[in-house]
Amino acid sequence: MSHYAQLSSSFHAFMGLCSILLMTVAVCFMITSLLHGFSRKSQWIGGVLCCLCILFMQGLCDLGRDGSQKLSPTFLAQLTGSLPWIAVPGLLSILALFEGLFGYSLYRQQKKRLNPGTIKESFDALPDGVCFARQSGVPLLINTRMEQLCSQLLRTRLQNTNFFWHSLQVQEYNKKIHNISTGTTVTLQFPDGTVWDFRRRELSLKKDSIWQFSACNVTQQYLLNQKLKQQNDQLNQVNEHLRLFSYEVEKVTREKENLAARVKLHDEIGRALLSFRIYLEQPGDKRSRQQLVPLWEYIVSAMEQGISPESTDSLDKVLTAAQTLGIHVEGCSKLPLSHSKGSELLLAALKECINNTARHAHGTHVYLQISETPDRICASFTNDGTPPSGKIVEKGGLKNLRAAIAKAHGSMEISSAPAFVLYIEIPKGES
Repeated sequence: MSHYAQLSSSFHAFMGLCSILLMTVAVCFMITSLLHGFSRKSQWIGGVLCCLCILFMQGLCDLGRDGSQKLSPTFLAQLTGSLPWIAVPGLLSILALFEGLFGYSLYRQQKKRLNPGTIKESFDALPDGVCFARQSGVPLLINTRMEQLCSQLLRTRLQNTNFFWHSLQVQEYNKKIHNISTGTTVTLQFPDGTVWDFRRRELSLKKDSIWQFSACNVTQQYLLNQKLKQQNDQLNQVNEHLRLFSYEVEKVTREKENLAARVKLHDEIGRALLSFRIYLEQPGDKRSRQQLVPLWEYIVSAMEQGISPESTDSLDKVLTAAQTLGIHVEGCSKLPLSHSKGSELLLAALKECINNTARHAHGTHVYLQISETPDRICASFTNDGTPPSGKIVEKGGLKNLRAAIAKAHGSMEISSAPAFVLYIEIPKGES
């Protein structure tokens, strides 16, 4: 096999250029490992690789120089020229492979190291805007998002943070950007609908202090806050309607109680007048003023102090009033004594029949028949007085009685021939 020294000068020149290129790359790698403070192992490998490339290149260069100038060959020239011709390209390939592996190792170490480039890259990856500046306003570090926001606000790049913050405070910026609030935090809505909070904070260092500016995207929070405000406004309107409704209910209830009190007072006065008429119709020797005194005392007291609509008549009071009118009630022993709505309606119906018997029928007896089903109470009222001459027109007490029974989901029927009969049905369980 031919030796390397026996090859042509052009091949020697090509190999020399390749060795110079490898040597240049090796020197760059060595300088990089030294300047950037890589590990000692990397620095040693870079130095050894650089020395090997220099020695190999020197041998190739000496061989070419000695051959062209007819000089005695150096040791490196003799060593390189005695190698088989295939060994030189092989050694260059091996050096190139080691340089490639060494360069990849440096690249991986560089990716794991923290340096200004990685810090800027990390800042640019943030979704929010960040900027650090001196007290004079000169920016030290600013990420891409803050640059974009400043360009939209001021239509220029951020050059002085003090001017930038003053523009936010006095609202001297792009008119298309809507100001939501201004203060220690400036909230702005941009034309694309996004909402940003701008804040400034002073950071103290060992010998100096710097400004930190931040811009946070609060679009979702702003929209949720607006929705919450709308819901609060709707709730306030509902509360106002409820307040007015409560006032109206109270007013209607008060008027209803006053009306019930007036109706009850009217009934009591009517009963007193009826008793007084019966008293006047009696012969003088049979009149008893003592029966009228308690009734009129009750009427006068009710007119002076008022009468409670909640007060209900008991069976004893109704029977006492009937006795005053000269009416005897039969069948009242079956009347329910519970304080239910049904019992109150039955007593009201009995009292109305007693008054009508004394006032219109001129009778002396009222007959009461009561029957019960599992869910209803049925009652009929008759008297021994003069039957009605025609159809009974409901007004006053009978009209109010029908309304009360209908409100309790009951029914009421009146028959006038051949005798007066009042028939009512009331559901049980009404309170």
